[in-house]
Amino acid sequence: MNSFRALAAVGLALAAVPAFAQTYNQISSRGALGATDQIDWGQVPNSTIITNGTKFESSVFGVDGTVFLGSGSAERRLAGSNWDGGFQLNEALLWTRGGGPLTILFSDLGLDGVYGVGSQVWFNYPPSRDASIDLLGDGGAVLANFAYSTGGGVATNNGQASFIGATSSAGNIKGIRFNNAGGGIEPGDFAINQLSLKIREVEGGTNGGGTTGGGTDNGGNTGGGGEEAVPEPGEWAAMGVLGMGLVGLMVRKRRSR
Repeated sequence: MNSFRALAAVGLALAAVPAFAQTYNQISSRGALGATDQIDWGQVPNSTIITNGTKFESSVFGVDGTVFLGSGSAERRLAGSNWDGGFQLNEALLWTRGGGPLTILFSDLGLDGVYGVGSQVWFNYPPSRDASIDLLGDGGAVLANFAYSTGGGVATNNGQASFIGATSSAGNIKGIRFNNAGGGIEPGDFAINQLSLKIREVEGGTNGGGTTGGGTDNGGNTGGGGEEAVPEPGEWAAMGVLGMGLVGLMVRKRRSR
């Protein structure tokens, strides 16, 4: 009798666990993103023209990032060589050549998910610009939109470009779109530096589980460590169903005696 009551209590407690809503948060520094991976545009030589559908592979987990422009083609540039303003010297950049917005879609995720993404952005003409990013899910659906103000115009290469990014509690980010600025001479003319990614650690997954240290932004700020694997909302719900199933099984056994 006591064991039945204990099982019933466990089942009711598990069933009462609330369904957690997915949350999306705007991130304004690379350190705060806690990146565990990145896509570096230096995979191709400086001044390379990058057509729609070009794939770049992340350096740690091998996530593919496929580039799409609103019009025309992008170009790989080098800060301080053939790009002035906003970034640290010798950073590899992805420039829209005026053809924004810029969309990057993720694939080849394996067992992991993308929990955060972001980059520094600099518009090619003054004054500072107001623009936005879209977090994209399956089929390009917009999961969340965040507005931001970022630097623009001619400046020395001192890394002052604004960082814009976002995180998802569900790890369901399948892409990011950097939207054009409002107004200005060429609102679709901007560049980004390396794309930082926060990849969720999965126990026994492609990265062997455990935690991974965060990345470092241009200001020397170090991101936080990775997350331990914890139950997701769907897992909590499954646990609740399992608990109620155990209670039902015990009830049937008692009735059959």
